[in-house]
Amino acid sequence: MDLTPFNYINPCGYNKLRMTQVNNIVSNIDLFIISKFLIQEFLYILNITNIKYYNYL
Repeated sequence: MDLTPFNYINPCGYNKLRMTQVNNIVSNIDLFIISKFLIQEFLYILNITNIKYYNYL
């Protein structure tokens, strides 16, 4: 994905914040695996325990 447009804004309000992609850090990553992990982490951070996240994927 071309991240050039992010050079013209302040992502998250931070000046000079550089954007990246997961596939720049880990090659051959599976989007399904990443989405499950991110959903699990968001639910943990928000202290949501009554949702079975895997039902939504």
